[in-house]
Amino acid sequence: MLWAEESDIVVVGFGAAGATAAITAHDMDASVIMLEKTQTGGGNTAASAGAFVCAEDLSGAIEHISALSSGSTPRDIIERYVHESSRNVEWLKSLGANIESRGGASLPQVTSSSAIKTYRVQGHGNGGETLWEFLKQQVQKRHISVLVKTPARELIQDDRGKIIGIIGENAKGRIAVRARRAVILACGGFEYDDELKKSYLPGGTFYAFGDPANTGDGIRMSQKVGADIWHMNAVAGPLGHKFNGFEAAFPANLARQSASDPFAYAFIYVDKEGSRFVDELSLENHLMWSAFVYFDPEKLEFPRIPSYIIFDESVRQAGPVVRDYVGNNRHIYSWSKDNTVEISKSWIESAPSIVELAQKIGIDRELLTKSVEDYNVGCHQKNDFFGRDARSLVAIEKPPFYAISTYPCLLNTQGGPRRNADSQILDPFGKPIPGLYGAGELGSIWGSMYQAGGNLGECLAFGRIAGKNAAQEQTI
Repeated sequence: MLWAEESDIVVVGFGAAGATAAITAHDMDASVIMLEKTQTGGGNTAASAGAFVCAEDLSGAIEHISALSSGSTPRDIIERYVHESSRNVEWLKSLGANIESRGGASLPQVTSSSAIKTYRVQGHGNGGETLWEFLKQQVQKRHISVLVKTPARELIQDDRGKIIGIIGENAKGRIAVRARRAVILACGGFEYDDELKKSYLPGGTFYAFGDPANTGDGIRMSQKVGADIWHMNAVAGPLGHKFNGFEAAFPANLARQSASDPFAYAFIYVDKEGSRFVDELSLENHLMWSAFVYFDPEKLEFPRIPSYIIFDESVRQAGPVVRDYVGNNRHIYSWSKDNTVEISKSWIESAPSIVELAQKIGIDRELLTKSVEDYNVGCHQKNDFFGRDARSLVAIEKPPFYAISTYPCLLNTQGGPRRNADSQILDPFGKPIPGLYGAGELGSIWGSMYQAGGNLGECLAFGRIAGKNAAQEQTI
């Protein structure tokens, strides 16, 4: 093998997990080279809201996350996550970051939820960008080599099965990069791989908010060298809107902005036939997808993909119906404050009556009319059929009326190569593949219900675990 580059550790992916692993390994006197698929790095970290978990009540956090996992993640891995994530704030502060509190458990009804705390790095821009810029500066400060626009293509094993390097590809062709101790895969999920989504996610149509470079590269590379995979059907998935000309979707905002303006509550969700089906404000943001992938066994279809948000003029005036400060489109497109530009583009359809609106978007006018009328009756009686909080019951009655198509979308996927509490990637029999580690969204520990900030908490916690253990491998 003719090695173009070599170091003790090769890290694939320059997001929060990869940067944390590289920093940790470097600070243990291991040399590090990073391979990054894009020109800039950042991945889903930079596109996120930036919250990360830092557990404080350790025993409570273990119980809470165990309940969220529903048995899909072994107890020892949860315990390791909780103990290591409890150092997240301390570690970032030791590097010079300013930290602020962000909140607690996103599913407070689950046992021991008070044990969960989330934080973010202070700075300009959205929260994920501030975390990413801070970690990038730490990598640059250490003069860690980052080979940008160099996607990883294939892991290299020796005749004993140990991972000794990786094949990358740059503008000049394929290159071999030697890892004298270990390779750490931290190259994200499969939000933009249609075949993997069709195979593992229900409903067929899942768009994504984050980095389009997340196409499942690490999954295929690790499978080729014998890795087991897990959590492939687990996602963090709010609602979003997808428009031609944009690779990523725009995150829906109505259920989140409404608290600041009571008139903004005048909206409902209906399926593609026009029937309302849920209390719109009861859905936890990261689990919204689960209410929209219902399969009708009689009609043999997914009637809620797409769905529509139906709202009136009071909502249109209240503010943007999307959250354009997170996601991959945040620097590409600026949504108008009153939604009028998007109405002119027909991204939002409008009509003077509900009947005409139904005709315009091609759904049953009688069903949509009944859905709006039933909702309005509940508003006036302060008693909603789906149990929506009476304080949020604002009738949809101020014309014109609007509709925007809505899909379950991905903040990120959780699936990928299975790993143990030491961040070692495992084969299907539970045996570590020598010299191969994983961290971050690729093969995440989150398997059932997701806690907000859990992935970035994992990037920091298992990034450090992977970096430390890889740096302690014997040199070959």
